[in-house]
Amino acid sequence: MVAVAAGAAPVAPLLEAASVMDEALVAFLRARLDEDERELVKDPPMGLGYANLPARIHREVEAKRAILDEYDRADGGYGYLRGLEFAIVRWGAVYRDRPDYRREWGP
Repeated sequence: MVAVAAGAAPVAPLLEAASVMDEALVAFLRARLDEDERELVKDPPMGLGYANLPARIHREVEAKRAILDEYDRADGGYGYLRGLEFAIVRWGAVYRDRPDYRREWGP
């Protein structure tokens, strides 16, 4: 649990739950990005309307990797780090139907 300075506003419950970021969640999300890239190379989407999808998926993977990389090296203020944690926890919840997803990672 992260201490809150006297007189500061209380931390929202979702952020409080994410205050101790599990490095396993970050590793889990990196593995999902690796899967997305492998799948894109192995079986690229074809057909009408999919012409730009592979490029968009590559950009999305790059953007998500940048978020994880920023979290790994973040030395910003409390609010900045909490914002990254919030985003990562919510993003991780997208995979809650996978057997290797841990309930404690969820919001």
